[in-house]
Amino acid sequence: MSSPLPPPASRGPLAGLLGNALAGYRLAWAHRGRVLPVVLPVLAVALLGGLALDLLLGRDGLAVVDGVPVFPGAGDGALAWARPAPAVAAWLVALPAGALALAGAARGHTVRPGAALAVAARQVPRLAVGLCAAAAAAVAAVWVVGGVAGATGRAGVLLVLGALAAVAVVAARLLPGVLARPLGGSAWGLTKGRVAGTAGALLLGGVVVPLVLVYVRDLARPALDRPVLGGLADAALLTAVVAAQAGILAHTYLLQRDVLRSTGQESADLAAADARLAPLAAAEPRRVWPGVAAICAPVLLTAAVAVLPTGAPSVRSHGDAPIGAVAVAWPAGRHPVIVGTAEVRFCDNDPCDRYVTRHGGPAVMDGRGAVAVGPDGAVVTAVVSGSADGGGPFVHYARCTRDGCREGWLPVRGSAREPFGWPLLAAAAAPDGALWFALAMPSPDGAAGAPTYGVTLVRCADATCAAPRRHRVATLERVPEDGFPDERRARLAVGADGRPVATFHIGQSLQQVTCDPPACTAPRRAAASAGPPDALLLTPERLGGEAVSLKPGRLRLGGGGAVALSNGIAPGSGALAAAGGHTYVTSAVRTTRPGGPHVTVGAAPSFWRQTVWRCTGVRCDRHPLDVFGGPAGPELMAVGPDGRVLVVRPGRVLLATLSGTGQRPGHRPD
Repeated sequence: MSSPLPPPASRGPLAGLLGNALAGYRLAWAHRGRVLPVVLPVLAVALLGGLALDLLLGRDGLAVVDGVPVFPGAGDGALAWARPAPAVAAWLVALPAGALALAGAARGHTVRPGAALAVAARQVPRLAVGLCAAAAAAVAAVWVVGGVAGATGRAGVLLVLGALAAVAVVAARLLPGVLARPLGGSAWGLTKGRVAGTAGALLLGGVVVPLVLVYVRDLARPALDRPVLGGLADAALLTAVVAAQAGILAHTYLLQRDVLRSTGQESADLAAADARLAPLAAAEPRRVWPGVAAICAPVLLTAAVAVLPTGAPSVRSHGDAPIGAVAVAWPAGRHPVIVGTAEVRFCDNDPCDRYVTRHGGPAVMDGRGAVAVGPDGAVVTAVVSGSADGGGPFVHYARCTRDGCREGWLPVRGSAREPFGWPLLAAAAAPDGALWFALAMPSPDGAAGAPTYGVTLVRCADATCAAPRRHRVATLERVPEDGFPDERRARLAVGADGRPVATFHIGQSLQQVTCDPPACTAPRRAAASAGPPDALLLTPERLGGEAVSLKPGRLRLGGGGAVALSNGIAPGSGALAAAGGHTYVTSAVRTTRPGGPHVTVGAAPSFWRQTVWRCTGVRCDRHPLDVFGGPAGPELMAVGPDGRVLVVRPGRVLLATLSGTGQRPGHRPD
């Protein structure tokens, strides 16, 4: 047994506040070999318990994002109640046990870890009741004072903060009782007359400083969220916080007074404390490495979840997303293609973190213009521009490949005798390299008869469009005020056989027009039901097919039914795709912040979980992806030939390999 340290002396209020917190840190660091064998196994059990709860209750929400397992937020479902339990229970044991070990070390005793944990375990019921009482008092104070704050304006915020501070000070004054009970003394008497140097030091060094460290950890989260590294950083921070709290608690308990100035003040009886510490002491200190191994075990097990065959979606992501992405496609046998407002990215790999960028052609933004990606990966962009005085309007278009972009201008009118107007426009690229344009010219205002669209399909044999072939294929009814925006009204698809299918959203229906290539003979029409004007629409690529529409959280499959996907969808979020007989939906769903404790300065950001649903008819499987903060949507989505999904949203690109099955949302016929 080493010689006891001199008893710490009392200080002035302000000097004691900071000095005693620093002294507690020094005590914990100087005797880290005594405190770590006590707290590390307890914290390891807590981390293992948290991982077990995540796997048991949150397995359906598991995804592996960049090699790191991501579970549902702690506020989702049963995890909201169960997830904090292991951490709270571990703190209730580790703090008094660590404080007892450090108090013994300060007095020259090497307290056995098992003995310290046994003493701490006997105090858990009392500590748990005290913790619940403090939480209840805090809630009551906020509720009562909050009512006053609502009536007193901004000054009420100070009242709420003052009420919370008062509750915290009372709790901190009672906390030395975890040492006073086994070693002697009264928690209230030990802190009376020196609240700043005892309870204040505990709040400053054991609460405020750790909150700052947690805030710094949150700032560094993008850099630290790597396999194993992030888990080790969190485990190290948790261990340091508990050890520091134990050091401050032990130091303030042993703090001696120069003079007892009033009734009820007391200092720890060091002789009595030594007598009670002696039976708990061991001849030699325990080794630290078993505790280090124990705390590393849950970190390594968490990393192992990422490589084990759990069936969870696997996501590769990066932040090199184009600004103003307007289209994404994944041609068969090729890498994806992403079209931005003023650039086209031809990806060199499937995650599209390496690519060739091409510039040229008209800028397509805010729904103005048409974009299409052909089966060979060629990109066609087009807008209507020009004026009547210059012979317009014209279709300003470009065809872009990995080798570059070639621009052209195509007159909308076949001759100057045709009336001037602004047509609806859609474009597509055919497998043979031809370009197709669908033009729906509205009848002039004031013309006799009902309003109509005159639909013309234009075929250009190549990007030069030296000899465009115009084919008037249909006259469609026009509903001037049906609520559907003109920039999303026209779609054009060209099948593998080169057949164009133009689709127009008119009123509550989809009007489709097609013809036989290449001379556009035998034009014919069909109609299909459409979704509401404010819904996303996936139009059929064959004549007579069913359309799919999406409103936030609700998927409508033509006339076959509807699926309620989820609540809490972010405004403006959502994308649709079809591939391999499946319909794919992605949206951002509201969730809670991932990870453990966190600190927010200013307004708390919203957190979202990018989610993909894969539907076969009305049967949909849910596949959660990454969690992110801030604004969500709009997204773009493309599905590869093998079923992998590429999601492009502002600031992020995700490549997801979906699991075989997922959670199934409810369905009801419609």
